[in-house]
Amino acid sequence: MTIESINKRIAAKQKEIEKLTAKAERIAKAKATGWRVNPYYYNEDDERYTARDIERAREALAEYEEMLRVETQKANSRDVAVIIEFLNRWKEQVTRFYNERFSEYPEALKRYNSEMKLFKLNYHEEMALKEADYKAYKEYCAKRDSIKETFRKQFGFLETYITRALNPKTQLYDKFEFDSAKLAKELEAEAARKYDFIIERTNHYVGQITDASNLTIGAKGDLNGFIEGTDGGANVQTVGAGGYNIQCFHFRTLIHAA
Repeated sequence: MTIESINKRIAAKQKEIEKLTAKAERIAKAKATGWRVNPYYYNEDDERYTARDIERAREALAEYEEMLRVETQKANSRDVAVIIEFLNRWKEQVTRFYNERFSEYPEALKRYNSEMKLFKLNYHEEMALKEADYKAYKEYCAKRDSIKETFRKQFGFLETYITRALNPKTQLYDKFEFDSAKLAKELEAEAARKYDFIIERTNHYVGQITDASNLTIGAKGDLNGFIEGTDGGANVQTVGAGGYNIQCFHFRTLIHAA
């Protein structure tokens, strides 16, 4: 939620508490008369339920106030130049890597299709081979799957950005185009999420950021150093993160209280 929306919820909850408190006071006055002066016909159940509602409203108000505190810290910690530069370099690095891999894709796909032509048995033929020579069947499957897996690891992450286009020379759809706009949009959104994560984790340890001058960007594009805030300091460390189909620099940002 935005700070504006949180403030609206806080105001509404404060108004609710005021109304409930006024009701509780009316109930107390009626109870003090032994319920004889009781224009609203209150009873013990009204007293109990109103006390419960006040407690719940106060708990909700406390949650909204904590949300406001956190969001205000984030807002006041915005525009940390070194973190923005770090993420801009990351976007450039990923974009460069994807474009380099795309330049290799057409020839790699030709080689892949040529290699896969050697594995042309249909399902029934494969089952027949399995029945006749299980060792040969396992070797056949292992070679085929190895080729598929190698290609997926090298180029699988590109597939969502690649489309076939008409080749003016051949008039066939044997040309490939790369959707760089889609990649840029996704990287921009991911960079925003990473920025928010870094700010949120840092705020958790140091409060509102007051000094990020001791954060530096290393030769590999990693972010490291010390950051200070209203509640203390924290060490920031970037480590590479691996995983399926991850071929370029992906990272995890570790933040620990100093």
